Amino acid sequence: MKKLLFALPVFIFAAAVFAQNAKPAPAAQAAAAPTAAQDDAAKAQEENAKTLYSLGYMMGNTVKNQLIIGNEDEFKYISQGMRDSMTNKPSQTDLDTYKPAVIKRYESDSKKINEKRAADNKKFLDNAKKDRNTKEIDSGILVQTLVKGKGAAPSVSSLVKVNYHGTLIDGTVFDSSVLRGTPAEFPLNQVIQCWTKGLQDVKAGGKVKLICPPETAYGSRAMGSIPPNSVLIFEVELLDVK
Repeated sequence: MKKLLFALPVFIFAAAVFAQNAKPAPAAQAAAAPTAAQDDAAKAQEENAKTLYSLGYMMGNTVKNQLIIGNEDEFKYISQGMRDSMTNKPSQTDLDTYKPAVIKRYESDSKKINEKRAADNKKFLDNAKKDRNTKEIDSGILVQTLVKGKGAAPSVSSLVKVNYHGTLIDGTVFDSSVLRGTPAEFPLNQVIQCWTKGLQDVKAGGKVKLICPPETAYGSRAMGSIPPNSVLIFEVELLDVK
């Protein structure tokens, strides 16, 4: 995320001292340095602003995954309704009257979104299968070998240590131990089906790209920034098997 800029008040103190005789004036005093308490307060305010912005962005993602916002006016109406609700203002419409229309809009838009996502998924998976280094295993999981490993392959009950980078088909990153700078370690039977089955096809020291059809990942459930019925792509480096 690009760095957010949050304007904070800046107070500048300057003093000019002029001698009553004709002597040159001394230099203006430097601006007072902020105290540690002021620094802490400014950082806390900035972190709070970033947290609330992130919350708003996540809420927007949730709405975006279920509704097709056609134009700027529609966004303004949704934004105004949220603002009125969160500031405890009375609704400008009769909610009971418009509830059926809201449900109908959700159902209609969700259907269109899911139909488009299904078409995009099929196109992506069909193209991925054409790669000569990619093989299809159980449940349509695709395993593309990037680096061949020479160690042991895990079993379903193994504890694995991995570095991974997860994206959607449009390149959106939803999780990454690589970006966090810390490998992950977990039992192979406690992750999504795509990982449980796909990593058994890899030897320690190897690196693969796992392409997971929705039914081998989170299916119709939305998970954080992952929309329902999403194909997930993981580049996984298998560091160790225990």
